[in-house]
Amino acid sequence: MPWGHPDLVLARAVEARVITAQEADLISRTRVGDELLIDIAATLATSPDALRMRRKRAEARLAAAITDGDL
Repeated sequence: MPWGHPDLVLARAVEARVITAQEADLISRTRVGDELLIDIAATLATSPDALRMRRKRAEARLAAAITDGDL
């Protein structure tokens, strides 16, 4: 099965260079954890919209890799 604990899937995706470590951290913190994009954006001096787009692109690559059997 190509899935498991979300953090392990994210780690495999980073290892396979599907997403970056920073993208994995963002996905984990906002999808697995309970952090809000607005709070993370404030600490990174960026906008929530920029983070939302970054996460969306990373999640699309992640989903494609899972669907294609690469993870």
